[in-house]
Amino acid sequence: MTSPLQVRPAQETDAQAIAEMAARFHAFHGEPGGFTAEIIRRDGFGASRWFECLIAERDGQPVGYALYHKSYETGHAVPGLYLADLWVEEAARKLGVGSALLKAVAEAGNACGAQFIWLVVQSFNKAAQDYYAYLGAGGDTVEARALMIGDLLTRLKP
Repeated sequence: MTSPLQVRPAQETDAQAIAEMAARFHAFHGEPGGFTAEIIRRDGFGASRWFECLIAERDGQPVGYALYHKSYETGHAVPGLYLADLWVEEAARKLGVGSALLKAVAEAGNACGAQFIWLVVQSFNKAAQDYYAYLGAGGDTVEARALMIGDLLTRLKP
């Protein structure tokens, strides 16, 4: 018999499992990855953490994770969360894992005063688009851009 699904805050000892799931997440999205256990321990734990992470487990094994951090929306003048990663292992899909992780993120946001969850869905990921639409997410077509700080500072020299 399968044990119930458990969602809990990630611990430093989960870093390798998170890194392995993140590698599959990034491969799915065609991204280079490189989110190692060492980086996860450095940036996800301790006094100067950059993100929060939740782990979903079944039978003591990780079956998904959600990684998020605080955000702010000036257009509505409200705090929120940015959901950077939501990943469910292929064998655990359609079993409520994604919903459980998203609910836990929403509860964490509610506890700290967040009023929204911002996320990005790639154009090819129709299943995710449909899922978020089902949950009531509004959407605009946007082009996401990333400015690398080192490059920007080099190009904007006085």
